[in-house]
Amino acid sequence: MHIKKLLLTFVLLSGSQTVFASNQEFYVINESDIAKADELFQNEQYEESQQLYSQLAKAGDKYSQYILSVIYMNGLTGEKNIEKAYAWARVAKEDGSKELSQHFDYIKSLIPLEQKEQIVKSSTDIYRQYSNLGVAENYLAYLKDEFPKCTGSRLKINVNACERVQVACNINSVWGGNTIPDLVSTFGKDCLEFAAKIQPENLKKMKAGIDLMEEYIQEERKKGSVIITEEK
Repeated sequence: MHIKKLLLTFVLLSGSQTVFASNQEFYVINESDIAKADELFQNEQYEESQQLYSQLAKAGDKYSQYILSVIYMNGLTGEKNIEKAYAWARVAKEDGSKELSQHFDYIKSLIPLEQKEQIVKSSTDIYRQYSNLGVAENYLAYLKDEFPKCTGSRLKINVNACERVQVACNINSVWGGNTIPDLVSTFGKDCLEFAAKIQPENLKKMKAGIDLMEEYIQEERKKGSVIITEEK
């Protein structure tokens, strides 16, 4: 079965912002990891591929969410886990494609009747975290945290606040000659990253990403609260 890989639009925007991130807690979908995960899977190195697919799936890649479901359905890295197979199939189904809908229906058909209610309920956590809306909310929080706070409240996103800030990353003049190498390296890296962030073009890109995320999330929330029930 061939399923087109889906990279959510807002995730693609993250490349320009995370270049300047001093603390990359937010994983960014990238083509090299996708290719590596596919290669490992095709070579039946399932445990290694699962690690990469898990990162990609949690970042919102629908194809990777589907593959995780297949891994759990078939027990490729251990015992079969129909509960996790169902949960990841449910998230992947947001893609809207016929193939992913059919896969979800097949997983659903494998669940014993007496387990259906419990498995449907337990899939809620994965759905809320890794659905399109869940990933967008996580990404928005990350962008707001990464946005330079030159003045005022940390909650205020102000592109103009950094206009008059000048940064000089001269490590030796700050710390003197007797310095700890690791400390100097960390300080210098943070200083250079902050200097890069407050460049007008980078501030505008980050602000545009924040605006896009807020608009997307508002539109998704208008559709109503996420409630997991048995699919008809």
